Amino acid sequence: MVKPPNKHEAPQNALLVTSGLTQALMIVAGCSNAGYLVLLKFATSLSIVPYLFVSLYAVKSVLAGTGFAQRSRAERVRSGIAALLALAFTVFMLYGAGLQYLLLSAIVWETGFWFFYQGKKEQQRPFTIVEKITWLAITLMALAGIYGLVSGTINF
Repeated sequence: MVKPPNKHEAPQNALLVTSGLTQALMIVAGCSNAGYLVLLKFATSLSIVPYLFVSLYAVKSVLAGTGFAQRSRAERVRSGIAALLALAFTVFMLYGAGLQYLLLSAIVWETGFWFFYQGKKEQQRPFTIVEKITWLAITLMALAGIYGLVSGTINF
């Protein structure tokens, strides 16, 4: 049964699935023979893209004025500076993580598409063009990651 968002508009099922998968991956990573730096880079790649989207949304919110109706102009400017710094940092982190880990992360994200699709279907909301483009990009990255693993061009 799907739980509705809580009083803070946070999707409860998504939070449970995300935290559960994170814990499972940490247990598997801890039990495997992978090196610490490999696990660190992979974990960074998995988490940095959501931070990128959060920082992009923060920039969008500041530019559109979303949430700033009752706040001063100075606070909006400070928020804009913080959002731009966050965006610059996450872009730098994406570059630093490396392409191979980003492609491997896309494989994991692709597995979550079904949950996103189900959520849209339950809410009877169509996919936006941005969502379609994002999904296509993640799918292409995941396919490149799978190809890299199979062909041996991506290794640890």
